[in-house]
Amino acid sequence: MKVFGIILLVFAVLNLLVAIMAASSGAPADAVGSKFSGFFMLSIIGGLLYYFGNKKSEGENKEK
Repeated sequence: MKVFGIILLVFAVLNLLVAIMAASSGAPADAVGSKFSGFFMLSIIGGLLYYFGNKKSEGENKEK
């Protein structure tokens, strides 16, 4: 799950860059808002998966 979280965080950053480029080129506000909301959703889900995946890895290391 940790790796999947990292992948989602990378996609979130790429989505943010696209949103910034769209906003600077004069794209419609609803398209830019959609990209920003996608960025927030991917960041939250990716961060949670990374956090809990990391906690699981620490627990497995303590048992060994």
